[in-house]
Amino acid sequence: VNFRGLRAVDAVDAVDADGNALQYYIVETSPAPGYKADTTAYGPYTVTANDQEKPITFNGSNTLYNDVETGDLKLSKTQAGTKKSGDDQLKFSFSVKITPANAAMAVNGLTFTGSDGKTYVSTGASNGSFVLKDTSGNEPTVGVGQTLTFQDLPAGQYSVSETGVIPSTAGEFQSSSSNASGTISDDATPTAAFINTRMEHKGKLTLTKKVRPAGSGDSGEALSGVVFTIKDAAGNTVGTMHESPAGSGVYVSDDLACETQDSSSRWYDNYTVYEDVPAGTYRSDGATGTIKLGT
Repeated sequence: VNFRGLRAVDAVDAVDADGNALQYYIVETSPAPGYKADTTAYGPYTVTANDQEKPITFNGSNTLYNDVETGDLKLSKTQAGTKKSGDDQLKFSFSVKITPANAAMAVNGLTFTGSDGKTYVSTGASNGSFVLKDTSGNEPTVGVGQTLTFQDLPAGQYSVSETGVIPSTAGEFQSSSSNASGTISDDATPTAAFINTRMEHKGKLTLTKKVRPAGSGDSGEALSGVVFTIKDAAGNTVGTMHESPAGSGVYVSDDLACETQDSSSRWYDNYTVYEDVPAGTYRSDGATGTIKLGT
């Protein structure tokens, strides 16, 4: 801001009602958008009635400079609900959009430091905004239970959205957030907090149990009263089968997790069904089988 001077005739009085010389101080009350206010009181200055335009100086210069206002922005990532082995090693990517209060700062090529040690660059500047990417052109990533802080961003508005999980084959997650958009300033560090919950894909197994025809009294009718156990690929017992409806010989499992995705985007997992107790005087044929849910 360049002050050339004050005119006594249209701005201030030179003396008070008693004829005493008045002293004046200059204080900046409202800086331009995106700049810090200079709160220094410069002066005192006096004027006379004969002063048409009195040059004044500020600490030896007639030019004052304002510092650009900056602030930090923090991202955080947590996971709620069911976790799978390896979930704590997952990374989630984010689109971070900055709209500086000073439109002159909405340009490509500005660099900022992240708490992860990376340098982030303003890219895609358009309509008064830019997005942050690392020097390789990748979106910022945050791991489960971690935070990432961008330092000395220009004051203004921010907007953050989650764009994906790394690796992309890790599964599906439902995301919720707080403070995903807000204001960047030099007096506070907002935290855009994202919480992910792994989406549970479940399915049921159904099988029919019949008598193998062996004589005139065995016609392949439904067989009730059989007890089954279901185990996962690691050999852990995860459920049983229940006859439904009673007497039908049709057995249905409880809900079983399907957390693997095939090339057709179908969710599945492998389970083995064991016949533990055959019904009545019948013997089990000894068959077990691996069933792929979703196929």
